[in-house]
Amino acid sequence: MDTAIPAVWLSGFLGSGKTTLLVKLLKEAANKGLRPGILMNELGKQDVDGMILQEETGFPIEKLLDGCVCCSKKEELTQSLETILHTNPDLLFIELTGVANPAEISELLSKPPFKDRINLRHKITLLDAEHALEYSSRFSADKALVQTLQQQLAAADLILVNKTDLVSEAKLSKVMNLVRKHNLAAAIRTTRYAEVDAGELLRDCGQTGASPLSAADTGIQADPVEKDSEHAVSTARRPFHVLPNRPEQHGPAFSAGQKQTGSASYTGVKTFTLPCPAGGSVSRLELQQFLETLQGQILRAKGYVNLADAGVCLMQYAGGRFTWESSKYPGAGYVVIIGFMLDPDIAASAWAELFRKKQSQITP
Repeated sequence: MDTAIPAVWLSGFLGSGKTTLLVKLLKEAANKGLRPGILMNELGKQDVDGMILQEETGFPIEKLLDGCVCCSKKEELTQSLETILHTNPDLLFIELTGVANPAEISELLSKPPFKDRINLRHKITLLDAEHALEYSSRFSADKALVQTLQQQLAAADLILVNKTDLVSEAKLSKVMNLVRKHNLAAAIRTTRYAEVDAGELLRDCGQTGASPLSAADTGIQADPVEKDSEHAVSTARRPFHVLPNRPEQHGPAFSAGQKQTGSASYTGVKTFTLPCPAGGSVSRLELQQFLETLQGQILRAKGYVNLADAGVCLMQYAGGRFTWESSKYPGAGYVVIIGFMLDPDIAASAWAELFRKKQSQITP
């Protein structure tokens, strides 16, 4: 009998909603009485998303920090998967960094030693509807990154166009056309806050050896593509399921005649961590102004900071927006910054100066 562990990978650019979706899936797994294995890959040396998952769900997590599983952490990925499989989980979740090429993960799972031990059931990519149309121009100087973002769409069998509450219907239509340009076969769902029917998505995922869901197995349908779109297909409403025997697209099959440049996941994206001094605190405005004055492009910022008026909070910055949430994180805290053309040394000096000035103001 086939005893392969059902698996789901989650892909999508920084701030698209991957961790939000994973929390929902893990809570549904708990409701079903399933014991999941979780592999989370983060670019930063300090973990943020893993702390969120553990605080929200309590499940143990295998973490790969300070690099991408498609690049610097590729050799460690096999070891981490083996560690998880030795715990005999009911199903496996893999959350990739925002700059990872998920096709490489699918390829790894399709070969020994994982071919007969892991059954990849769902390949999910989330897309930030508010900013997706800007990616190609915004990151034009980093062709490898643009290529990777396109590969994230091409490799998926389910694409969640997320944060649709932040865009107009006209812009959403253009985003849907963009998705179909890069992937004609995947199911597409429009979502807010990564809301999906987690129960349906995980149906039978606790049964080892189960085959991918077929169109007859599921009643969930994808949102239709505009009929007058040049990229529209005749079967606009597609089932919410894994398409069996679909070949992986490892190259950037997105623009006719475009030269393939390999499968490197990113080049110009860098990350660094700014530690908060013990006993130090900042205001929301001070932190916002600090990030806004840094030279370069900040793609993502997240961490745990002590706010002068609210105590320790989880801070997240994505797509030009801040969110704050009360947290039980112990310790002085830290902020992880991911971005383009940033100088970590200059940022660290400015960060230290911010707290030095605050300390001098309260010291008699």
